[in-house]
Amino acid sequence: METVRFADVDMFDHMNNAVCLTYVESARVAYYSHLTGLQDPHEFDMTVARAEIDFKKPAFYRMTINIFTRVTHIGTKSWTLEHELRDASNSDLLAHCTTVIVHFDHKTSKSKPIPSQIISLIEAYEGRCLRNCLKSSTSKTTKHKTGHSNVDHGFAARW
Repeated sequence: METVRFADVDMFDHMNNAVCLTYVESARVAYYSHLTGLQDPHEFDMTVARAEIDFKKPAFYRMTINIFTRVTHIGTKSWTLEHELRDASNSDLLAHCTTVIVHFDHKTSKSKPIPSQIISLIEAYEGRCLRNCLKSSTSKTTKHKTGHSNVDHGFAARW
């Protein structure tokens, strides 16, 4: 959960578009910390390769926003996350964001395969197969509410 701060608002009196990625980053860190138990992002071995945002409605100063996060695909060296930013007062969709995260060795500056134990943790948490799966096994989806310090297990709605 995030609250739009004064510093997040631009000259048009709504949340600046770049702030959306900051909120998504916080949600991604909370998701991965919760999943792996790692608390230091330096240990995550990941980097963002792609981010795409569809803005649906503006967010305004002091608005409380819920961020819902789920993994939609796992490849050999990357994984895809979807995020919904929703008005906490009425669940209106404010923005939808997709990010592609690459498992990355920051010392060598090269991508590397995602460890099988991380894939297993993600699939167990999401409750479905996300890598090398038959189409019929990916029909069940879950959505997780994420924030700076919490992940709401089992939140399944609107996905």
